[in-house]
Amino acid sequence: MKELNADDVIWITNDNAELGVRIGNKCFFLYKGESLTYDDKMHDNGTPMMIRTVGKLEFGECVHPLNRDDYTKKGTVSLGDSDRWEKMP
Repeated sequence: MKELNADDVIWITNDNAELGVRIGNKCFFLYKGESLTYDDKMHDNGTPMMIRTVGKLEFGECVHPLNRDDYTKKGTVSLGDSDRWEKMP
Protein backbone atom coordinates (compact mmCIF):
# COMPACT_ATOMS: atom_id res chain seq x y z
CA MET A 1 0.00 0.00 0.00
CA LYS A 2 1.30 3.43 -0.97
CA GLU A 3 2.15 5.73 1.93
CA LEU A 4 -0.13 8.78 1.96
CA ASN A 5 1.19 12.31 1.69
CA ALA A 6 -0.53 15.50 2.87
CA ASP A 7 -1.57 16.20 -0.74
CA ASP A 8 -3.47 12.88 -0.83
CA VAL A 9 -5.91 14.10 1.85
CA ILE A 10 -8.43 16.81 0.98
CA TRP A 11 -10.42 18.40 3.83
CA ILE A 12 -14.09 18.67 2.84
CA THR A 13 -17.56 19.43 4.11
CA ASN A 14 -20.81 18.00 2.83
CA ASP A 15 -24.25 19.53 2.48
CA ASN A 16 -25.06 18.19 5.97
CA ALA A 17 -22.31 20.58 7.23
CA GLU A 18 -20.17 17.65 8.42
CA LEU A 19 -16.38 17.93 8.46
CA GLY A 20 -14.58 15.24 6.54
CA VAL A 21 -11.62 14.15 4.45
CA ARG A 22 -11.47 12.83 0.93
CA ILE A 23 -8.77 10.30 0.10
CA GLY A 24 -8.96 9.33 -3.54
CA ASN A 25 -12.63 8.71 -4.24
CA LYS A 26 -13.53 7.80 -0.64
CA CYS A 27 -14.96 10.37 1.78
CA PHE A 28 -14.91 10.04 5.56
CA PHE A 29 -16.87 12.37 7.85
CA LEU A 30 -16.35 13.07 11.54
CA TYR A 31 -19.35 11.84 13.55
CA LYS A 32 -19.27 11.41 17.32
CA GLY A 33 -15.53 10.73 17.28
CA GLU A 34 -15.82 8.05 14.59
CA SER A 35 -15.51 7.96 10.80
CA LEU A 36 -18.79 7.94 8.93
CA THR A 37 -19.08 7.05 5.24
CA TYR A 38 -21.97 7.37 2.86
CA ASP A 39 -21.35 4.44 0.54
CA ASP A 40 -24.41 5.10 -1.60
CA LYS A 41 -23.47 8.82 -1.82
CA MET A 42 -27.14 9.72 -1.38
CA HIS A 43 -29.33 11.38 1.21
CA ASP A 44 -32.22 9.45 2.74
CA ASN A 45 -34.58 11.28 0.36
CA GLY A 46 -32.67 9.99 -2.71
CA THR A 47 -30.90 13.22 -3.64
CA PRO A 48 -27.14 13.10 -4.24
CA MET A 49 -24.85 14.21 -1.40
CA MET A 50 -22.71 17.20 -2.34
CA ILE A 51 -19.19 17.94 -1.08
CA ARG A 52 -16.72 20.81 -1.38
CA THR A 53 -13.37 21.77 0.08
CA VAL A 54 -13.36 23.48 3.47
CA GLY A 55 -13.00 27.25 3.28
CA LYS A 56 -10.48 29.34 5.19
CA LEU A 57 -11.42 29.52 8.89
CA GLU A 58 -14.75 27.81 8.13
CA PHE A 59 -14.36 25.32 10.96
CA GLY A 60 -11.96 27.65 12.73
CA GLU A 61 -8.26 27.93 12.08
CA CYS A 62 -8.11 24.54 13.78
CA VAL A 63 -10.96 22.33 14.93
CA HIS A 64 -10.60 22.66 18.68
CA PRO A 65 -11.30 19.90 21.19
CA LEU A 66 -13.05 20.41 24.49
CA ASN A 67 -11.00 20.25 27.66
CA ARG A 68 -13.04 17.72 29.63
CA ASP A 69 -11.31 18.71 32.88
CA ASP A 70 -12.26 22.39 32.44
CA TYR A 71 -14.84 23.20 29.75
CA THR A 72 -13.92 26.92 29.93
CA LYS A 73 -10.53 26.05 28.38
CA LYS A 74 -11.78 25.43 24.84
CA GLY A 75 -9.00 24.48 22.47
CA THR A 76 -6.80 22.92 25.13
CA VAL A 77 -6.57 19.36 26.34
CA SER A 78 -5.45 17.52 29.42
CA LEU A 79 -3.62 14.22 29.16
CA GLY A 80 -5.78 13.11 32.09
CA ASP A 81 -9.03 13.53 30.14
CA SER A 82 -8.84 10.14 28.45
CA ASP A 83 -7.17 6.76 28.66
CA ARG A 84 -6.90 6.72 24.85
CA TRP A 85 -3.78 8.94 24.56
CA GLU A 86 -0.88 7.30 22.72
CA LYS A 87 2.38 8.45 21.16
CA MET A 88 2.15 9.48 17.53
CA PRO A 89 3.61 6.72 15.33
